[in-house]
Amino acid sequence: MIHKLLTVDDEPHLTESFKTLFEARGVFVKTALNGSDALAHFRKSPFKTVLSDIQMDEMDGIQLLHALKDIDPFVQVVFLTGYASVENAADALKQGKAFDYLEKPVKNFNTLYETLDLAQGRYDQLKHQMIREKENEKGFAVFRSIFDGMEALVYVADIKTHELIYANKKFMGVVGHDAQKAMEGGKCWEIIHKGQT
Repeated sequence: MIHKLLTVDDEPHLTESFKTLFEARGVFVKTALNGSDALAHFRKSPFKTVLSDIQMDEMDGIQLLHALKDIDPFVQVVFLTGYASVENAADALKQGKAFDYLEKPVKNFNTLYETLDLAQGRYDQLKHQMIREKENEKGFAVFRSIFDGMEALVYVADIKTHELIYANKKFMGVVGHDAQKAMEGGKCWEIIHKGQT
């Protein structure tokens, strides 16, 4: 469920309409009439999802998207676009920058709400994934220090692809100085059993 939303459009009647509709569903909505105002609001209180027009004066929606991503790389932007800027919206989507786009006028508010709800879910998923990766890195650093202090040869390989992921200092010393290069996509059986198929 969407909790907070920033809507950006240079048509005040549109942003106010969205504000009324979303607030009726319990969403806190902040409105901005241009990219500069949107960035000011975003810096004060970040949003997971932003609903923005593409065609705006001074700063268009694509420029706003890049500025928002500089502040929070996980922010999910859904574009509202007229026929003239559909291609720009599609390009932003292909580049993985925008979450989605819908054409103006919005014919089905439920579709818009569901799209923004999915966008917020994507934000949460990416943020959780980043936190999990950082935790894994910390855990792996502890194991690395233990394994590097051992006199045994220790290596970790991907169970499906057999690519080497990690090898301790003893392993690197025995296999040779080319081992580090081989770690970049090398198969464990190619490195450990050289000359064998």
